[in-house]
Amino acid sequence: MVACGKPAPDLFLYAAQRLETAPEHCLVVEDSPAGIDAAGAAGMTAIGFCGGSHCGPDHGARLQDRGAALVIADMRELATALAKTRVSRDPEVPFSRQRISVINR
Repeated sequence: MVACGKPAPDLFLYAAQRLETAPEHCLVVEDSPAGIDAAGAAGMTAIGFCGGSHCGPDHGARLQDRGAALVIADMRELATALAKTRVSRDPEVPFSRQRISVINR
């Protein structure tokens, strides 16, 4: 599907292309430091997720250190996180009519 895996941006850029959405209009939910790096390299905003059973107590801090805009520990927090996260948008189009694609690996 893509030439290089994470931390290269290829996978996220491919997803944005398939969604016909500019990378700066995409939001990535990611649980790995390499994924946060890939999202940033793609020009996308990343929300870190540290609620998986594989995540230790300092995992959220590592994701934030890598560039996650914010970190959540429970997917039930995602709606609130989306409301707090600013994604580049077209100022000519009202926010309620923006198309923001959410890419979750």
